[in-house]
Amino acid sequence: MFFIGATDQRMSVVNDAGVEIYHAELRNLVSVITHLRGQIRAVCIASPAGQIDQNLLSILEDQLKLDSTFESLRTIPFSPGLDARLLALAALVAATPANSSSKKKTGKDKKAKKGKR
Repeated sequence: MFFIGATDQRMSVVNDAGVEIYHAELRNLVSVITHLRGQIRAVCIASPAGQIDQNLLSILEDQLKLDSTFESLRTIPFSPGLDARLLALAALVAATPANSSSKKKTGKDKKAKKGKR
């Protein structure tokens, strides 16, 4: 799965591990979305003005909703100079379930730990 972050000038793509695999100018966003169709899980877009073109957002959201793997499109205001890679990581975090890293311990696990003391 891929996670995309985009500012008003740059875009970045990270994988599940949070490693940046691609970065380019914003004008390549449509091409990236086309080529990664079906593998994009989340997108985070930011603008220094705090306003993002609503027409662009609705078209982007309509296109991404066609993919079953797509989960979220987020928009945030930011200060100028923010890195698109950070936004891609924000998309990764937004799409990651909160409980995925914490596993519930079963009774067997608890007994095994008691026996090791």
